[in-house]
Amino acid sequence: MSQIISSLFVIALAGATSSASAPDHVLDGRFDDWTIAPVAPDDGKGLIREVRIADDPEYVHLQIDFDRECTLQGLDAELQIAFDFDGSLRTGPQGWDGMIVFSPLDAKKGTPRSGSEYRYWDRQGRQQTRRTLSDLGVVALPTHSSDRFEIRVERPEAFTGKSCRVRILSMGAGGEEDSTSILEHEFKTRVARGRTTSNIKFDPADAEAPDSFRTMSWNGEFGALFKTPVPFIKTFEMLEPDVVLLQELPDETQAKTVTDWFDRIDGDLAWRASVGGDFLCVAVVTPHPYEPAPELARVMRQNGNGRESLMRATGGVIDIDGRTVLAASIHLKCCGRLASSEDDKRLREAQAVNKAMRAAVARTNPDVVIIGGDLNLVGTPDVLAVLAEGLGDGGGDLVIAEPMRPRGDANTTWEKAGQAFVPGRLDFILYGGSAELGRAVITDPAQMDDRWRRRHGIPEAAPSDHLPIDIDLKFTTAADS
Repeated sequence: MSQIISSLFVIALAGATSSASAPDHVLDGRFDDWTIAPVAPDDGKGLIREVRIADDPEYVHLQIDFDRECTLQGLDAELQIAFDFDGSLRTGPQGWDGMIVFSPLDAKKGTPRSGSEYRYWDRQGRQQTRRTLSDLGVVALPTHSSDRFEIRVERPEAFTGKSCRVRILSMGAGGEEDSTSILEHEFKTRVARGRTTSNIKFDPADAEAPDSFRTMSWNGEFGALFKTPVPFIKTFEMLEPDVVLLQELPDETQAKTVTDWFDRIDGDLAWRASVGGDFLCVAVVTPHPYEPAPELARVMRQNGNGRESLMRATGGVIDIDGRTVLAASIHLKCCGRLASSEDDKRLREAQAVNKAMRAAVARTNPDVVIIGGDLNLVGTPDVLAVLAEGLGDGGGDLVIAEPMRPRGDANTTWEKAGQAFVPGRLDFILYGGSAELGRAVITDPAQMDDRWRRRHGIPEAAPSDHLPIDIDLKFTTAADS
Protein backbone atom coordinates (compact mmCIF):
# COMPACT_ATOMS: atom_id res chain seq x y z
CA MET A 1 0.00 0.00 0.00
CA SER A 2 1.40 3.39 -0.94
CA GLN A 3 2.40 5.83 1.79
CA ILE A 4 -0.17 8.37 0.67
CA ILE A 5 -3.04 5.88 0.88
CA SER A 6 -1.84 4.64 4.26
CA SER A 7 -1.82 8.22 5.53
CA LEU A 8 -5.21 8.97 4.04
CA PHE A 9 -6.86 5.99 5.71
CA VAL A 10 -6.16 7.30 9.21
CA ILE A 11 -7.94 10.62 8.58
CA ALA A 12 -11.66 10.85 9.15
CA LEU A 13 -13.63 11.27 5.95
CA ALA A 14 -15.41 14.33 7.31
CA GLY A 15 -13.20 17.38 6.93
CA ALA A 16 -13.24 21.13 6.56
CA THR A 17 -15.66 22.38 3.92
CA SER A 18 -15.06 25.11 1.34
CA SER A 19 -18.07 27.20 0.33
CA ALA A 20 -16.76 29.87 -2.04
CA SER A 21 -16.49 30.01 -5.78
CA ALA A 22 -14.09 32.08 -7.83
CA PRO A 23 -15.80 33.66 -10.82
CA ASP A 24 -13.43 35.17 -13.34
CA HIS A 25 -10.46 33.92 -11.34
CA VAL A 26 -7.15 35.10 -12.79
CA LEU A 27 -4.03 32.94 -12.58
CA ASP A 28 -1.26 35.50 -12.30
CA GLY A 29 0.64 34.71 -9.10
CA ARG A 30 -0.52 37.95 -7.45
CA PHE A 31 -3.41 36.61 -5.30
CA ASP A 32 -5.41 39.86 -5.10
CA ASP A 33 -8.56 37.98 -6.16
CA TRP A 34 -8.27 35.41 -3.36
CA THR A 35 -10.68 36.95 -0.84
CA ILE A 36 -12.29 33.74 0.47
CA ALA A 37 -11.54 32.28 3.88
CA PRO A 38 -9.09 29.39 4.10
CA VAL A 39 -10.59 25.91 4.22
CA ALA A 40 -7.46 24.72 6.02
CA PRO A 41 -6.38 27.39 8.52
CA ASP A 42 -2.79 27.81 9.63
CA ASP A 43 -1.93 25.39 12.43
CA GLY A 44 1.49 26.96 12.93
CA LYS A 45 3.26 23.67 12.23
CA GLY A 46 5.25 22.30 9.31
CA LEU A 47 5.60 23.46 5.71
CA ILE A 48 1.90 23.70 4.77
CA ARG A 49 -0.01 26.60 6.27
CA GLU A 50 -3.30 27.93 4.85
CA VAL A 51 -5.19 26.32 1.96
CA ARG A 52 -8.05 27.78 -0.06
CA ILE A 53 -10.22 26.07 -2.70
CA ALA A 54 -12.50 27.67 -5.28
CA ASP A 55 -14.13 26.74 -8.58
CA ASP A 56 -15.52 28.20 -11.77
CA PRO A 57 -17.11 26.39 -14.73
CA GLU A 58 -13.73 25.51 -16.23
CA TYR A 59 -11.30 25.10 -13.35
CA VAL A 60 -10.73 24.13 -9.75
CA HIS A 61 -8.35 26.54 -8.02
CA LEU A 62 -6.11 25.97 -5.01
CA GLN A 63 -4.11 28.49 -3.05
CA ILE A 64 -1.46 27.03 -0.76
CA ASP A 65 0.59 29.05 1.73
CA PHE A 66 3.90 27.71 3.04
CA ASP A 67 5.92 28.66 6.09
CA ARG A 68 8.95 29.60 4.01
CA GLU A 69 9.96 30.85 0.58
CA CYS A 70 10.47 27.93 -1.81
CA THR A 71 10.12 26.83 -5.41
CA LEU A 72 7.07 24.63 -5.97
CA GLN A 73 8.80 22.43 -8.56
CA GLY A 74 12.08 22.36 -6.63
CA LEU A 75 11.12 21.58 -3.03
CA ASP A 76 13.18 19.78 -0.39
CA ALA A 77 10.33 17.30 0.10
CA GLU A 78 7.68 15.86 -2.19
CA LEU A 79 4.37 17.76 -2.17
CA GLN A 80 1.37 15.53 -2.80
CA ILE A 81 -2.09 16.88 -3.59
CA ALA A 82 -4.46 13.92 -3.43
CA PHE A 83 -7.86 14.26 -5.11
CA ASP A 84 -11.15 12.50 -4.92
CA PHE A 85 -12.26 14.03 -8.21
CA ASP A 86 -15.89 12.90 -8.19
CA GLY A 87 -16.68 12.99 -4.47
CA SER A 88 -17.52 9.29 -4.55
CA LEU A 89 -16.07 6.66 -2.23
CA ARG A 90 -16.82 3.98 -4.85
CA THR A 91 -13.97 5.01 -7.16
CA GLY A 92 -10.33 4.60 -6.20
CA PRO A 93 -8.92 3.34 -2.88
CA GLN A 94 -11.22 4.83 -0.22
CA GLY A 95 -12.44 7.21 -2.92
CA TRP A 96 -9.02 8.67 -3.82
CA ASP A 97 -8.68 8.86 -7.60
CA GLY A 98 -5.35 10.55 -8.27
CA MET A 99 -2.54 12.66 -6.98
CA ILE A 100 -0.74 15.70 -8.35
CA VAL A 101 2.86 15.64 -7.17
CA PHE A 102 5.34 18.51 -7.18
CA SER A 103 9.06 17.77 -6.69
CA PRO A 104 8.53 13.98 -6.73
CA LEU A 105 10.94 11.82 -4.78
CA ASP A 106 13.48 9.86 -6.77
CA ALA A 107 12.98 6.30 -5.48
CA LYS A 108 16.63 5.36 -6.00
CA LYS A 109 18.24 8.53 -4.65
CA GLY A 110 15.70 9.24 -1.93
CA THR A 111 15.72 12.95 -2.82
CA PRO A 112 13.20 15.08 -4.72
CA ARG A 113 13.72 15.84 -8.38
CA SER A 114 12.58 18.97 -10.14
CA GLY A 115 9.24 19.02 -11.89
CA SER A 116 5.96 17.24 -11.31
CA GLU A 117 4.05 14.06 -12.07
CA TYR A 118 0.62 12.49 -11.80
CA ARG A 119 -0.13 9.29 -9.88
CA TYR A 120 -3.39 7.43 -10.10
CA TRP A 121 -4.90 4.03 -9.42
CA ASP A 122 -6.17 1.75 -12.17
CA ARG A 123 -9.21 -0.51 -11.89
CA GLN A 124 -7.11 -3.20 -10.24
CA GLY A 125 -6.02 -0.76 -7.55
CA ARG A 126 -2.46 -0.56 -8.82
CA GLN A 127 -0.71 2.81 -8.68
CA GLN A 128 0.39 4.17 -12.04
CA THR A 129 2.55 7.21 -12.81
CA ARG A 130 2.61 9.71 -15.64
CA ARG A 131 5.53 12.11 -15.55
CA THR A 132 3.49 14.99 -16.80
CA LEU A 133 0.41 16.91 -15.68
CA SER A 134 -0.52 17.97 -19.21
CA ASP A 135 -3.63 15.76 -19.36
CA LEU A 136 -5.08 17.53 -16.32
CA GLY A 137 -4.30 21.01 -17.60
CA VAL A 138 -2.46 21.87 -14.39
CA VAL A 139 -0.90 25.34 -14.11
CA ALA A 140 0.89 26.73 -11.05
CA LEU A 141 2.11 30.25 -10.35
CA PRO A 142 4.33 31.97 -9.55
CA THR A 143 7.03 30.03 -11.35
CA HIS A 144 9.68 31.75 -9.24
CA SER A 145 10.11 31.18 -5.51
CA SER A 146 7.43 32.36 -3.10
CA ASP A 147 5.71 31.38 0.15
CA ARG A 148 2.33 31.28 -1.63
CA PHE A 149 1.21 29.52 -4.81
CA GLU A 150 -1.99 29.16 -6.79
CA ILE A 151 -2.70 25.97 -8.72
CA ARG A 152 -5.35 25.49 -11.38
CA VAL A 153 -6.73 22.16 -12.61
CA GLU A 154 -9.02 21.80 -15.61
CA ARG A 155 -12.41 20.81 -14.29
CA PRO A 156 -14.09 19.13 -17.29
CA GLU A 157 -11.27 16.59 -17.61
CA ALA A 158 -11.21 15.39 -14.02
CA PHE A 159 -13.96 16.66 -11.71
CA THR A 160 -17.13 14.80 -12.64
CA GLY A 161 -19.24 14.98 -9.48
CA LYS A 162 -20.98 17.68 -7.44
CA SER A 163 -18.13 17.84 -4.95
CA CYS A 164 -14.52 16.82 -4.49
CA ARG A 165 -12.12 16.04 -1.67
CA VAL A 166 -8.52 17.17 -1.37
CA ARG A 167 -5.68 16.37 1.00
CA ILE A 168 -2.19 17.87 0.82
CA LEU A 169 0.89 16.18 2.23
CA SER A 170 4.60 16.99 2.43
CA MET A 171 6.53 13.72 2.15
CA GLY A 172 10.25 13.34 2.83
CA ALA A 173 12.43 10.26 2.43
CA GLY A 174 11.42 9.21 5.96
CA GLY A 175 7.69 9.59 5.37
CA GLU A 176 5.06 12.20 6.11
CA GLU A 177 6.42 15.52 7.38
CA ASP A 178 3.26 17.62 7.29
CA SER A 179 -0.32 17.33 6.04
CA THR A 180 -3.76 18.88 6.03
CA SER A 181 -6.99 17.25 7.05
CA ILE A 182 -9.28 16.04 4.29
CA LEU A 183 -10.74 19.14 2.66
CA GLU A 184 -14.21 18.80 1.17
CA HIS A 185 -15.34 21.22 -1.50
CA GLU A 186 -18.86 21.47 -2.87
CA PHE A 187 -18.91 22.97 -6.36
CA LYS A 188 -20.73 26.29 -6.59
CA THR A 189 -20.70 26.50 -10.38
CA ARG A 190 -21.82 24.15 -13.12
CA VAL A 191 -19.09 22.51 -15.09
CA ALA A 192 -18.54 23.78 -18.63
CA ARG A 193 -19.37 21.12 -21.20
CA GLY A 194 -17.53 21.02 -24.51
CA ARG A 195 -15.09 23.63 -25.70
CA THR A 196 -15.52 26.98 -24.02
CA THR A 197 -15.87 29.69 -26.63
CA SER A 198 -13.87 32.84 -26.24
CA ASN A 199 -15.53 36.12 -25.34
CA ILE A 200 -12.77 38.14 -26.99
CA LYS A 201 -14.40 40.91 -28.97
CA PHE A 202 -11.21 42.59 -30.16
CA ASP A 203 -8.47 41.70 -32.58
CA PRO A 204 -5.35 40.87 -30.49
CA ALA A 205 -3.37 42.59 -33.22
CA ASP A 206 -5.08 45.96 -32.83
CA ALA A 207 -2.74 48.74 -33.92
CA GLU A 208 -1.00 50.76 -31.25
CA ALA A 209 -2.35 54.15 -30.22
CA PRO A 210 -0.94 57.33 -31.79
CA ASP A 211 2.57 58.32 -30.71
CA SER A 212 3.17 54.78 -29.42
CA PHE A 213 5.50 51.95 -30.36
CA ARG A 214 5.20 48.19 -29.96
CA THR A 215 7.88 46.01 -28.35
CA MET A 216 7.75 42.25 -28.74
CA SER A 217 9.83 39.54 -27.03
CA TRP A 218 9.86 35.94 -28.23
CA ASN A 219 11.95 32.86 -27.49
CA GLY A 220 12.00 30.91 -30.76
CA GLU A 221 12.77 27.49 -29.20
CA PHE A 222 16.07 26.19 -30.51
CA GLY A 223 16.06 28.06 -33.80
CA ALA A 224 12.49 27.21 -34.82
CA LEU A 225 12.35 30.67 -36.37
CA PHE A 226 14.45 29.27 -39.22
CA LYS A 227 13.13 25.70 -39.20
CA THR A 228 9.42 26.59 -39.45
CA PRO A 229 9.41 30.25 -40.52
CA VAL A 230 5.85 30.71 -41.80
CA PRO A 231 3.95 30.93 -38.47
CA PHE A 232 6.61 33.30 -37.12
CA ILE A 233 6.39 35.49 -40.22
CA LYS A 234 2.58 35.59 -39.99
CA THR A 235 2.78 36.55 -36.31
CA PHE A 236 5.21 39.39 -37.00
CA GLU A 237 3.04 40.59 -39.87
CA MET A 238 0.01 40.52 -37.58
CA LEU A 239 1.61 42.38 -34.66
CA GLU A 240 3.78 44.80 -36.68
CA PRO A 241 6.34 45.38 -33.90
CA ASP A 242 8.72 48.34 -33.82
CA VAL A 243 11.17 46.55 -31.53
CA VAL A 244 11.72 42.78 -31.56
CA LEU A 245 13.67 41.00 -28.82
CA LEU A 246 14.54 37.43 -29.83
CA GLN A 247 16.02 34.50 -27.92
CA GLU A 248 17.23 31.00 -28.85
CA LEU A 249 18.51 31.76 -32.31
CA PRO A 250 20.95 29.17 -33.72
CA ASP A 251 24.50 29.21 -32.37
CA GLU A 252 26.82 31.79 -33.94
CA THR A 253 23.95 33.56 -35.72
CA GLN A 254 25.06 36.71 -37.55
CA ALA A 255 23.12 39.98 -37.69
CA LYS A 256 22.81 39.79 -41.48
CA THR A 257 21.23 36.35 -41.19
CA VAL A 258 18.57 37.86 -38.96
CA THR A 259 17.87 40.89 -41.14
CA ASP A 260 17.71 38.70 -44.26
CA TRP A 261 15.08 36.60 -42.50
CA PHE A 262 13.03 39.66 -41.51
CA ASP A 263 13.20 41.02 -45.05
CA ARG A 264 10.77 38.20 -45.93
CA ILE A 265 8.07 39.92 -43.87
CA ASP A 266 5.46 41.72 -45.92
CA GLY A 267 6.04 45.46 -46.15
CA ASP A 268 8.63 47.86 -47.50
CA LEU A 269 10.84 47.89 -44.40
CA ALA A 270 14.60 48.03 -43.90
CA TRP A 271 15.39 45.82 -40.90
CA ARG A 272 18.43 46.34 -38.65
CA ALA A 273 19.73 43.99 -35.98
CA SER A 274 22.41 43.17 -33.45
CA VAL A 275 23.12 39.68 -32.09
CA GLY A 276 24.60 38.62 -28.75
CA GLY A 277 26.07 35.41 -27.34
CA ASP A 278 27.54 32.46 -29.17
CA PHE A 279 25.16 29.73 -27.95
CA LEU A 280 21.40 30.03 -28.53
CA CYS A 281 21.92 33.64 -29.51
CA VAL A 282 19.73 36.64 -28.76
CA ALA A 283 18.94 39.58 -31.02
CA VAL A 284 17.39 43.03 -31.15
CA VAL A 285 15.65 43.67 -34.48
CA THR A 286 13.89 46.82 -35.68
CA PRO A 287 12.73 48.53 -38.89
CA HIS A 288 13.83 51.89 -37.46
CA PRO A 289 17.30 53.49 -37.44
CA TYR A 290 19.41 51.47 -35.00
CA GLU A 291 22.83 51.85 -33.42
CA PRO A 292 24.11 48.80 -31.49
CA ALA A 293 25.47 49.77 -28.07
CA PRO A 294 29.12 48.83 -27.50
CA GLU A 295 28.35 48.43 -23.79
CA LEU A 296 26.05 45.53 -24.70
CA ALA A 297 28.21 43.95 -27.39
CA ARG A 298 29.89 41.46 -25.06
CA VAL A 299 28.26 41.37 -21.64
CA MET A 300 30.25 39.13 -19.32
CA ARG A 301 28.96 37.26 -16.28
CA GLN A 302 31.39 37.18 -13.37
CA ASN A 303 31.63 33.59 -12.15
CA GLY A 304 33.09 34.31 -8.72
CA ASN A 305 36.26 32.33 -9.37
CA GLY A 306 38.19 34.99 -11.21
CA ARG A 307 36.69 33.85 -14.51
CA GLU A 308 33.90 35.24 -16.62
CA SER A 309 31.48 33.92 -19.23
CA LEU A 310 29.92 35.55 -22.29
CA MET A 311 26.25 36.21 -21.72
CA ARG A 312 23.36 35.96 -24.13
CA ALA A 313 22.68 39.69 -24.32
CA THR A 314 22.64 42.43 -26.92
CA GLY A 315 21.12 45.87 -27.34
CA GLY A 316 21.31 49.33 -28.78
CA VAL A 317 19.58 52.65 -29.39
CA ILE A 318 16.59 52.85 -31.73
CA ASP A 319 15.32 56.12 -33.18
CA ILE A 320 11.51 56.03 -33.34
CA ASP A 321 9.90 59.21 -34.66
CA GLY A 322 12.55 61.45 -33.14
CA ARG A 323 12.67 59.71 -29.74
CA THR A 324 15.36 57.27 -28.66
CA VAL A 325 14.75 53.84 -27.15
CA LEU A 326 17.56 51.84 -25.54
CA ALA A 327 16.46 48.20 -25.88
CA ALA A 328 18.17 45.00 -24.74
CA SER A 329 17.35 41.35 -25.39
CA ILE A 330 18.60 38.85 -22.81
CA HIS A 331 18.37 35.14 -22.07
CA LEU A 332 19.35 34.20 -18.52
CA LYS A 333 20.63 30.89 -17.19
CA CYS A 334 18.04 28.12 -17.19
CA CYS A 335 17.03 25.52 -14.64
CA GLY A 336 17.76 25.10 -10.94
CA ARG A 337 15.65 26.33 -8.05
CA LEU A 338 15.86 28.82 -5.19
CA ALA A 339 19.47 29.19 -3.93
CA SER A 340 20.85 26.77 -6.54
CA SER A 341 24.03 27.38 -8.52
CA GLU A 342 21.86 28.26 -11.52
CA ASP A 343 19.99 30.79 -9.40
CA ASP A 344 23.28 32.41 -8.41
CA LYS A 345 24.28 32.64 -12.08
CA ARG A 346 21.00 34.36 -12.95
CA LEU A 347 21.65 36.97 -10.27
CA ARG A 348 25.19 37.53 -11.54
CA GLU A 349 23.88 37.86 -15.09
CA ALA A 350 21.26 40.40 -13.97
CA GLN A 351 24.01 42.39 -12.28
CA ALA A 352 26.11 42.35 -15.46
CA VAL A 353 23.20 43.47 -17.64
CA ASN A 354 22.24 46.23 -15.23
CA LYS A 355 25.84 47.51 -15.16
CA ALA A 356 26.06 47.51 -18.96
CA MET A 357 22.69 49.23 -19.31
CA ARG A 358 23.65 51.92 -16.80
CA ALA A 359 26.74 52.67 -18.86
CA ALA A 360 24.70 52.81 -22.06
CA VAL A 361 22.11 55.09 -20.43
CA ALA A 362 24.83 57.45 -19.20
CA ARG A 363 26.29 57.70 -22.69
CA THR A 364 23.09 57.94 -24.77
CA ASN A 365 20.48 59.51 -22.43
CA PRO A 366 17.57 57.67 -24.08
CA ASP A 367 13.92 58.66 -23.77
CA VAL A 368 12.85 55.09 -22.99
CA VAL A 369 14.69 52.03 -21.64
CA ILE A 370 13.54 48.45 -22.28
CA ILE A 371 14.91 45.08 -21.18
CA GLY A 372 13.12 41.94 -22.32
CA GLY A 373 13.64 38.26 -22.84
CA ASP A 374 13.55 34.79 -21.35
CA LEU A 375 14.61 35.28 -17.72
CA ASN A 376 14.08 31.63 -16.68
CA LEU A 377 12.78 32.73 -13.29
CA VAL A 378 12.54 29.37 -11.53
CA GLY A 379 14.41 30.59 -8.45
CA THR A 380 14.52 33.94 -6.70
CA PRO A 381 12.46 36.82 -8.15
CA ASP A 382 15.21 39.18 -6.91
CA VAL A 383 16.62 38.89 -10.44
CA LEU A 384 13.91 41.33 -11.58
CA ALA A 385 14.83 43.91 -8.94
CA VAL A 386 18.51 43.66 -9.84
CA LEU A 387 17.77 44.17 -13.54
CA ALA A 388 15.44 47.11 -12.92
CA GLU A 389 17.48 49.07 -10.38
CA GLY A 390 18.28 52.65 -11.31
CA LEU A 391 17.34 52.39 -14.99
CA GLY A 392 13.96 54.10 -14.84
CA ASP A 393 12.84 57.70 -15.09
CA GLY A 394 14.89 60.03 -12.86
CA GLY A 395 17.07 57.21 -11.61
CA GLY A 396 14.14 55.13 -10.41
CA ASP A 397 13.64 51.48 -11.28
CA LEU A 398 12.20 49.96 -14.42
CA VAL A 399 8.59 48.75 -14.30
CA ILE A 400 7.65 45.13 -14.92
CA ALA A 401 5.01 44.92 -17.64
CA GLU A 402 2.12 42.58 -16.81
CA PRO A 403 0.79 41.18 -20.10
CA MET A 404 -2.05 38.65 -20.07
CA ARG A 405 -3.25 36.00 -22.48
CA PRO A 406 -6.10 37.17 -24.75
CA ARG A 407 -8.83 35.81 -22.46
CA GLY A 408 -7.23 37.55 -19.47
CA ASP A 409 -7.26 34.36 -17.41
CA ALA A 410 -3.50 33.75 -17.00
CA ASN A 411 -0.05 35.23 -17.64
CA THR A 412 1.90 32.05 -18.40
CA THR A 413 4.36 32.38 -21.29
CA TRP A 414 5.83 28.85 -21.49
CA GLU A 415 4.09 25.54 -22.03
CA LYS A 416 5.14 22.23 -23.54
CA ALA A 417 2.85 19.20 -23.59
CA GLY A 418 4.33 16.06 -22.08
CA GLN A 419 6.90 17.92 -19.99
CA ALA A 420 7.45 17.26 -16.30
CA PHE A 421 7.22 21.01 -15.69
CA VAL A 422 3.83 22.70 -15.63
CA PRO A 423 3.23 25.88 -17.68
CA GLY A 424 4.80 28.97 -16.17
CA ARG A 425 5.90 32.56 -16.64
CA LEU A 426 9.49 32.76 -17.87
CA ASP A 427 9.39 35.76 -20.23
CA PHE A 428 9.31 39.40 -19.17
CA ILE A 429 9.58 42.95 -20.48
CA LEU A 430 10.72 45.76 -18.18
CA TYR A 431 10.40 49.38 -19.23
CA GLY A 432 11.02 52.90 -17.98
CA GLY A 433 11.61 56.48 -18.96
CA SER A 434 9.29 58.88 -20.76
CA ALA A 435 6.59 56.39 -21.71
CA GLU A 436 3.25 55.07 -20.51
CA LEU A 437 2.07 51.48 -20.90
CA GLY A 438 -0.88 50.76 -23.18
CA ARG A 439 -1.89 47.27 -24.27
CA ALA A 440 0.12 44.32 -22.95
CA VAL A 441 -0.66 40.92 -24.48
CA ILE A 442 0.66 37.37 -24.47
CA THR A 443 -0.30 36.22 -27.95
CA ASP A 444 -1.70 32.72 -27.52
CA PRO A 445 -3.11 31.57 -30.87
CA ALA A 446 -5.17 28.88 -29.11
CA GLN A 447 -7.13 31.65 -27.36
CA MET A 448 -7.60 33.76 -30.45
CA ASP A 449 -11.03 33.78 -32.02
CA ASP A 450 -11.16 31.77 -35.26
CA ARG A 451 -12.02 34.88 -37.25
CA TRP A 452 -8.85 36.62 -36.13
CA ARG A 453 -6.70 33.58 -36.87
CA ARG A 454 -8.20 33.33 -40.34
CA ARG A 455 -7.71 37.04 -40.96
CA HIS A 456 -4.02 36.87 -40.08
CA GLY A 457 -3.24 33.34 -41.26
CA ILE A 458 -2.16 32.22 -37.79
CA PRO A 459 -2.28 28.46 -37.01
CA GLU A 460 -3.88 27.40 -33.74
CA ALA A 461 -0.74 25.59 -32.60
CA ALA A 462 2.03 27.92 -31.42
CA PRO A 463 5.35 27.46 -33.30
CA SER A 464 7.42 27.66 -30.09
CA ASP A 465 7.12 26.47 -26.51
CA HIS A 466 7.30 30.14 -25.51
CA LEU A 467 4.53 32.56 -26.45
CA PRO A 468 5.39 36.03 -27.73
CA ILE A 469 4.71 38.91 -25.38
CA ASP A 470 4.20 42.42 -26.66
CA ILE A 471 3.53 45.78 -25.09
CA ASP A 472 2.63 49.20 -26.47
CA LEU A 473 4.36 52.22 -24.94
CA LYS A 474 3.17 55.76 -25.56
CA PHE A 475 5.84 58.45 -25.58
CA THR A 476 5.24 61.17 -23.00
CA THR A 477 7.79 63.60 -24.41
CA ALA A 478 7.66 65.57 -27.65
CA ALA A 479 9.96 64.53 -30.47
CA ASP A 480 12.06 67.67 -30.13
CA SER A 481 12.37 67.66 -26.31
